[in-house]
Amino acid sequence: MIRDFLRNFGVSSALLTKLKQDENGIKLNGKFAKAIEVLKSGDNLTVNIKNSGKMPEKFECENVKVAYNDEDILVLNKPPLMPIHESRNHRGDTLANVAACYMESDCAFRAVYRLDRDTSGLVLIAKNELAASKLAGKIKKDYYAVVSGKFEGRGTIDLPIRRVQESIIERGVFDDGERAITHYEA
Repeated sequence: MIRDFLRNFGVSSALLTKLKQDENGIKLNGKFAKAIEVLKSGDNLTVNIKNSGKMPEKFECENVKVAYNDEDILVLNKPPLMPIHESRNHRGDTLANVAACYMESDCAFRAVYRLDRDTSGLVLIAKNELAASKLAGKIKKDYYAVVSGKFEGRGTIDLPIRRVQESIIERGVFDDGERAITHYEA
């Protein structure tokens, strides 16, 4: 089936749904096709993935180093104290604004994962929907911290955390939270 063929190439369920809803999204031998149609040897499958969205305004791009850049992905080294996305309090000074310097204006900003505003590190940005689809859920983040004071040994903290009800940012340890594992070593 076309659906299975596309899934093997990293097309997510969400992207497949968008393709099915677009009359030019999936074509088999030049004609509209349903995702459940069977592919045969010699068939010509055309998939039209539209880059929809709008990048935010460009920002001072030289403040952020580019670690990697190609036609599908952009990796930026986010400095501390820079938010990823624009918000009511942050317009024009975010990583999304920096990414706009390296991407087409009709693309949506698609950070594959986020880092907190205070955290520095590499951020992977998909330049198109297919790249975002292929990378979704495949990234593992490791955090390194610089601490002061006496810190000995090594261990693991394995506790459930969830958002504190009064906050959209703060997290705390709660029995009904998601499992969070932290390994530490001095």
